[in-house]
Formats: sequence, structure tokens, C-alpha cells
Amino acid sequence: MKHLSQDELRKLRVAMITAYKRENGGKKLRIMISATFGEKILQDITIHGKNVEIEVIIKNLIEWAKFNNKLELLIKEVVKDCSDSKDLKKIQEEYEHKCSDLFSDLIVRQDNTSSILNGEWDNFCFILEGIKDLNLITIICRDTLQNNQVDVSANYPELNETITNLDIIKTILIENHPQRKDGVPMILEFAERLRFEDKLEKRQRTQIDDWVKTVAKKLGITKEIYKKQEKISNF
Repeated sequence: MKHLSQDELRKLRVAMITAYKRENGGKKLRIMISATFGEKILQDITIHGKNVEIEVIIKNLIEWAKFNNKLELLIKEVVKDCSDSKDLKKIQEEYEHKCSDLFSDLIVRQDNTSSILNGEWDNFCFILEGIKDLNLITIICRDTLQNNQVDVSANYPELNETITNLDIIKTILIENHPQRKDGVPMILEFAERLRFEDKLEKRQRTQIDDWVKTVAKKLGITKEIYKKQEKISNF
């Protein structure tokens, strides 16, 4: 979803005020809000008042839409409601154009990420094969998914038992869940979690660390991928 800059929000506010005032549209504006977003939202935006000025209603409406990811719907509905407003139509065209550009950029980034991860999988798989503890690998995969709000029991019941094929990891963490919400590949979090396990040899930890750094560099990732949670001792 494309967020508007402060200047773009100001232009939208001015265009809406001009359009609705031109048509003496205080009542019309209220009807649009109620029909599009619901009566409760209308009451909240108008502060439960009947004589609230259009400027105040529009300011509150835009703020509400911004924080609830409803800007696209708002722009669409006000353009429909005030079809004679050239300013609103121009704002809609500019907004849709920017959304299209962002969507295209996102697709390119996702394709690039997928290509790099698939290309690096064989190297990582070789490291995993050296670990041999498939139960540990299964547990770490499960923990990674659960940490990212994936319902493991519902979606991956096979992880309730020890996996027998490492390609399952590739399918789940590269193909099905390639990225976390912050854009970091899920497989990198999995690798980092695995690296901190005490059961691994120092050599294996180093191999994983080198692999993560290689992939992160190719993807331009500089943020911390995973921070080990310190265990709290009970005295």
C-alpha cells in the first residue's frame, strides 16, 4: 500500500474541501463516509456532532484512512462522489501510477531474492547434511515459522515429526515463506537460529555464518537477522 507524503496528503485535503464545499456537500460527505466505512467510523470522525465543519471532518477522515490503510479506497470513493473535480481525478491518477511503480519494484525484488536463494540452496544443503541431526533441524524450522506467526500444526503437520528430506526445508522456507514481514528471507533466520545451537561444532557454526553473510551481502541486507534470546536462570 502506497503511503502519501505530507505534501500529497495536504493536496488531497485541499482538493476534497474544495470539491465538497462547491457542492455544499456536508451532508453528501457524511453519506459517503457512512456508506463506505460504516456509521461508527462516521460518528468517530465527526466527533458525534451534527454541525462539525467540513474542514474538520475531512482532516479527521484522511488521518483515519492513513492509519488504517484505507487511502486507496478513500480516494476512489471521493472521486466517484465528486466526479467533476479535476484535482481529485489528478490525485487519483498520480496515486495509482505510484502504486503501479511500487508493485513492479516489489516483483523485481522478490524475483531477485528467489533467484539468489535458490542459487545458494545447494551450498546451504551441503552444510545441513554435515549436521546430520534432522530432529534439531526440524525443531529450528518449526521455531522459525512460529516466530513469524505461521500456524505450523495447521499448515505443516509433517513438522510434528522429524523430517527425512532436507528439501522440505527448501520448500517451506524458500518457496512457501520466502520472506518475513520486514523483507528478510525466512531461511536466513532459520540459519542464524541453527548457528546458535550448542549441539553444533565450531566448524559448522562458521560455515553457516559464512553462508548467511554471503547471501545477506548479495541481497543488500545489513540489519541484524536474529538475536539469540538469553536463557534466564532460576535461582
